[in-house]
Amino acid sequence: MVQSQISRRLQNDVAISRIAAILAQEKFASRSAFGRRVCEDFAFYSAAGRPQLAGCMKALATLSDRVPDIVLPPPRAPAVNNRPRQLDCDVPAPVGVPKRLAGVADLHVQLIDRSPDRAVWNTLIGREHPQGMTTFAGCQLRYLVGSAHGWLGAAGFSAAALRVAARDRWIGWDDAGRRGHLHRVICLSRFLIRPAVRIPHFASHVLGRILRRVPHDFEARYAYRPYVVESFADHGYDGICLRAANFLSVGKTIGRGRQDCRKRHAKTRKTVLVYEMERRWRRKLGMPWVDHAPALQPGEGLNAEEWAANEFGGAPLGDKRLTARLVKSAGLLSACPGQKINASSAADSTAINAFYRMIEKPVESAVTPQNILKPHRERSIMRMRSQKTVLAIQDGTDLNFATRPGCDGLQVIGRNQTGKRRLGLHMHATLAVTETGLPLGLMRLGFDALKPRSEAAESYQCPTLDMTKRLWRVWRSGPGGPL
Repeated sequence: MVQSQISRRLQNDVAISRIAAILAQEKFASRSAFGRRVCEDFAFYSAAGRPQLAGCMKALATLSDRVPDIVLPPPRAPAVNNRPRQLDCDVPAPVGVPKRLAGVADLHVQLIDRSPDRAVWNTLIGREHPQGMTTFAGCQLRYLVGSAHGWLGAAGFSAAALRVAARDRWIGWDDAGRRGHLHRVICLSRFLIRPAVRIPHFASHVLGRILRRVPHDFEARYAYRPYVVESFADHGYDGICLRAANFLSVGKTIGRGRQDCRKRHAKTRKTVLVYEMERRWRRKLGMPWVDHAPALQPGEGLNAEEWAANEFGGAPLGDKRLTARLVKSAGLLSACPGQKINASSAADSTAINAFYRMIEKPVESAVTPQNILKPHRERSIMRMRSQKTVLAIQDGTDLNFATRPGCDGLQVIGRNQTGKRRLGLHMHATLAVTETGLPLGLMRLGFDALKPRSEAAESYQCPTLDMTKRLWRVWRSGPGGPL
């Protein structure tokens, strides 16, 4: 039982009356003794049969501040400094670290169960991890990554976050299911590979070793096994080592954090990643199957009345009014393909002026080709999932702006016979189609600078091959996944 559940059970009138009666009828030598008595009375025990004293004492302290009738016994000793103990000096840097994983001597993962090792772990995380030291909540496991060269890294697991919209949506549980099964989810709160260790694939290899140990170590300490691990990649970190260890990206946080009770959203938005340690965890928890990779048929949702809203309605342009303007403009342009927006009979002066104000937004605004195409790209991926084979066709097109030399950001797209430069834009697009050539959607649209022929020949990489490799991830990832 997690602390939130303990607090919830102690907040009703019946529980408050029972606690007040215990305090009136019995005498306790310390607050801990009173906490054990409450744990016994309300059956606050862990799966291992130990009283959940820490969570109970926190809940009782909160209750005593709110209810005047509940006065806790005085503390037997004054509060002490509970800051994590660290070493007096930094952990020595590893010596002679090889450049290849196979060359690391005596690589091992050590579960921390002694105080000296805990001080080493605290020092490494507090002084070398970007997020620094933190106080873990609930069930905890800590590991050190050792070798003959010295300590190479550290990892720490704690209780899962109470609410994460992206995670809860991926799991598919309601509030009752989350309260009943949240203890089966744990959080990889800290993972550190020391800066001196520069070995390819080392982080994902070590993380894989740790994750294979976690179910057994957790069960030995807490008498039950977790099924899912969650973690968070902060802004500026892509979490590539987590993905390489088979973590799956399921969305973004909203920037609140664990202690944001006033909804200030002061934290950065983080990527939410999850890892399944038990293959049949949904069946064991009684959770329904959730389709994380929905599919669309090629023509589904493309009728004249709805297609623009379906394909562009979720564009993140920074303002809902801009998104609505994009949807309306797309509908007007589709009425007369290949012509200006004012060719449509439904386009009035207000709609035309609004369209031009939108496309004339500055470069640093959120109105970019990538953001405009984002919802269309996600629906294109859904259409691709309904096909056995998808072809990704790429090609480039030069847009000639020779008659408009005053435009900003133009590229040199060619020269005439006299050597005069021709200005414009080079547009490169990747189109997904079925085997029969039926278009499924535009996967990429970019305006890449052209390279000189000699330089382009030396550094040529096939965009189609690169896109084909990326498309393989579609079948596992939902919208907003790693593609």
